[in-house]
Amino acid sequence: MFEANGMAAQRDDQLVVVDLGSHRLRVAIFDFSDPDSPPEVIGLRAVPSAGIRNGGVVDRDAAGRALYEAMDAAAQMADVAPNRVTLLVNGPSLSPETSSGTVGLAGEKVTATDTERALLVARDALSQRPRQQRLHEVINHYVFDGRQRIRHPEQLGGGRRLQANLMGLNMSRSAVTNLVSVVEDIGLPVEAVVSSAYAAGYGALEERQRRLGSALLDLGHQTTTLSIWVGEELHHVACRAEGSWALSLAIARGLMVPLAEAERLKREQAGAVVEALADESVEMQTLGLRPPRILNRRFLAQAIQEPLEGMLQWVAHEVTKTGLAEDLDCGLVLCGGGSRLVGLADFTESYLGVETRRARRRPVAGLGSMLADESGDALAGMALLHRDDRLFAVGGAPKKAKPKTGWFSGWFARA
Repeated sequence: MFEANGMAAQRDDQLVVVDLGSHRLRVAIFDFSDPDSPPEVIGLRAVPSAGIRNGGVVDRDAAGRALYEAMDAAAQMADVAPNRVTLLVNGPSLSPETSSGTVGLAGEKVTATDTERALLVARDALSQRPRQQRLHEVINHYVFDGRQRIRHPEQLGGGRRLQANLMGLNMSRSAVTNLVSVVEDIGLPVEAVVSSAYAAGYGALEERQRRLGSALLDLGHQTTTLSIWVGEELHHVACRAEGSWALSLAIARGLMVPLAEAERLKREQAGAVVEALADESVEMQTLGLRPPRILNRRFLAQAIQEPLEGMLQWVAHEVTKTGLAEDLDCGLVLCGGGSRLVGLADFTESYLGVETRRARRRPVAGLGSMLADESGDALAGMALLHRDDRLFAVGGAPKKAKPKTGWFSGWFARA
């Protein structure tokens, strides 16, 4: 059981976020006491993940020990005794479900009661999927007398019908239950379970990118997650059980080196574009008792071409089936630890024919510089969601262009 002797109890204006990743397990403690400043990171700890694979629990005891270590270090750094946790989750079972609800309007102008009625109808239309757990719901947009993508319909007049479009984010019930149990095993209750794909959209994308339309590709260690944002709201999410670890496996198999050596080579020497790498030799360890050997660095790029192309074909397929390719004026944005691969943005832009860039994280104060690596986007985004009260939980209501070029030659040609 987690003990925080001598520390001040967690206040209402503080947030403890746990991200149970497959490669790194992170705990961040945020302070919101200054409403005029960005959220402040007052405690942060990342440890090697244990007992988690592809976003699911495979060894509950090992995961609990790793979480305890991270929680203890973050709590001591913040001098805060956590008493509740917000849990970020992700995995291949993550799936979206959309619905709509339409109500008639009796008054001269749309009221908050009208929007609430439309949301309730849309929520009732979401199905209860067996073996799936609803994480939370996201308001896509409203339709007012046929006018699409209205974000705030209150006070609009002269209309007769209001439609609310809603998205529910679901995940395997057993996966969520086991992830929550890891936190509860160290004696801390989970007050909210949030999709890391949703949180990352607020940590990695600027408001302009969400408004004008972006596809966010989060390259994790064992998972790759795509989220599509239009009009400042999430419209689609998909996750597959293959991340940057697949590149390490390709190097290990193609060049016959140990996995640990393949991971090192991927981080330090590999690149996505063969021609962009310097024509130089690198030394690498080999299998068994064989002596190290020298190979041209470009062989590393060649070894990972197939998994990279497979990932981008999946991205093109997901974007195409949403019908939103024409609406993504800001192109594709890369985040996650795998986005550090040299030349990945250039390779992606060339392969898909769409503008591609690395994410630039939203500001977080205090120890926020420690979230500077690409793996901290979901943590930073969760803090911003909490500050802006953007989370639309199950059963409740919210508390409060560039020319289109390349999409058809890119998304549709590769799908």
